[in-house]
Amino acid sequence: MTDRVDPVSTAFSSASIHWLLDPDAPVLQIDETTDVLRHRIPMPAEVGHGWIESYHLALGMNLSHGCHHFTAEMAGQQVTLFTSTTEFLENTLCIQSAQRGRVLLHEQRAGVEVLFGHGHDLFLHVDHLEMAPCLDASTVVEVTMLEIGDSVLYRLLGEASGQALLARLGVAAVPSARVRPVPPAIAALLHTGLTSSLCGAARKLLAQAKVLEYLCGLAQHITVDLRETVPLQRRREQVHRLHEDLTRLEGKSPTLDELSRRYGLSARTLNHDFKHTFGQSIVGFITAHRLAQAHTLLLDSEIAMKQLADRLGYSHVNHFINAFRRQYGYPPGQLRRH
Repeated sequence: MTDRVDPVSTAFSSASIHWLLDPDAPVLQIDETTDVLRHRIPMPAEVGHGWIESYHLALGMNLSHGCHHFTAEMAGQQVTLFTSTTEFLENTLCIQSAQRGRVLLHEQRAGVEVLFGHGHDLFLHVDHLEMAPCLDASTVVEVTMLEIGDSVLYRLLGEASGQALLARLGVAAVPSARVRPVPPAIAALLHTGLTSSLCGAARKLLAQAKVLEYLCGLAQHITVDLRETVPLQRRREQVHRLHEDLTRLEGKSPTLDELSRRYGLSARTLNHDFKHTFGQSIVGFITAHRLAQAHTLLLDSEIAMKQLADRLGYSHVNHFINAFRRQYGYPPGQLRRH
C-alpha cells in the first residue's frame, strides 16, 4: 500500500524493490512523493510472512522499517527475500539497525558483505545503493533504516561536526561501510520512530523527533572517548587545571557534561584521568573537599547550617546533614556541641 504525500526534498530520487521468492510479484517502486504503508512482502506461507514501510520525513530524511517472521521449518536457513536499488540525489548516510535478528548484507556499490544484528548497527556512506539482505530465518528479523543526505546532516549538526561524525564512524569516504556497536538505549530511539499507535501527521512528527534525538545521541556516543585524539600532555594539563578550579568552587556543582565542554575532554576521559591522577572520581573529590571545608567552618566559625549548605551547593540543608553523616559518622551539629 502506498500513500501520496506533498513533495519534499528527499534523500533519494527513486528506489525499487524486486521480490525474489515471488518473481511474478510487481516491483515496488518508491519515489520522492510516495510513502509506503505496511506493504506485505510476497513470500510463500511455508517460508513465513512480513511487511515493510517507508516514510519521507522533513528535511529530506527517509525512515524505513521491516519485520520478517519465519516458520519453524526455516530455522537455521539463510533467506534473501529481495534486492533493492536506490538512486540518491547526493552522498547519503544509510544506517541500518536490527531490533531483532541478524542480517548478512551484500552491498554491490560499496563492494562489501557485512553482518550486523542487535547491538551492532551498519553505517553506509554511498551515492547509490544496491543491496541484497540475507536474513537468519532462525528468529524474527526486524530492521529499521534511516537515510539522510550529507547536506541535511551538516545542516542539523553543523558541517564540521557532521564531517567529524562520518570520520569517527569510519565512513568518511564514498562508498564505505562499517559495523559499529551502538548502545541499546540509543538504537531504541530509531526502532520506536514508527509506532503503530499513531497515524497521519502525528506519526511523522514523532518519527522526526525520534530521528533527531537518535542523531544527537549517536553523535555524543561516537565522540565520547577522545583519548586517542587529545595529546596526553594536554589531558594532564586540563586535569590539573580542573583540580585547582574545583578547590575554589562554591555553589552548585557542575555536571560532568558541563565540565567536559569546559575542558575540551569527554566526560569519561576527564573522569578517568582525574581519578588516575588524584585517586578519586570528580564527584567524589567535590563531595569530600566540600565536606572537609564544612568541617573546618563548623569548628572555626558561627556560620548557620543552612547558609553553609547553600554555600557548598546543597539544595536542602538535610541533604548536607546526611552527606556529612555518611562522611564522618556523626551529624554536623555534634561539632557545635563540643
